[in-house]
Amino acid sequence: MPQSFQTRTVGNTSLAYYTLSLRKPGDLKSVVPLQSYTFPLSPQELKRTPTAYNTIYDTGGSAKQNGVKRQVDLFGQSPPIFEIRGTTGWKQHNTDAYLTNGLTSISKLEKILEQFAKLNQQQVANQATDFYTLEFYDYFRNDFWQVVPIGPQTTSQSSQSPILSFYSLRLAAIQKVSSPIPTVLVDLIGNTVGTGVLSAISSASSFVSLAVGLYNVI
Repeated sequence: MPQSFQTRTVGNTSLAYYTLSLRKPGDLKSVVPLQSYTFPLSPQELKRTPTAYNTIYDTGGSAKQNGVKRQVDLFGQSPPIFEIRGTTGWKQHNTDAYLTNGLTSISKLEKILEQFAKLNQQQVANQATDFYTLEFYDYFRNDFWQVVPIGPQTTSQSSQSPILSFYSLRLAAIQKVSSPIPTVLVDLIGNTVGTGVLSAISSASSFVSLAVGLYNVI
């Protein structure tokens, strides 16, 4: 029988906006993080890998089971491992309000990861019981996680693209973030990105007051 498969156009209303946020101990509900880094270009690859920790083992079974009985220990599914790979480009981009070029941006990315490690080592040395946290916000999928870097965190350049900087990150999700930066603020960012307004309002006290007010409402 002949079959016909058709598609229907779907508009994209999601903002391709990705951010790392470094927060002080006990500061998880603040709308203004200690540091933040927004990827100027969408990652070339963003891979999520949760692991299903379920164990199967086979024992002798009946004839109806073809002689084998399969049993399962169900432990569940782990939070994902994020693998994020891409470039910061070279030009200034509207997603970070034209504030940095690609080379400066890769340095900021390195800095926030270094600060996360350094500040928490100071907490360990001081025998503190609370630590700085790193959060990853994927506004395209509305997916927000507390994360920790694991393994090599690579930044690189090559002779094929000598002025471009590339990154390859591996982040282990710890738990869902229950209070990410409010979506209404992201909408504000989305509406102002590329207009030059973001760079002006992001450091303005009036914007911070507005942000806190909106956050309290949400």
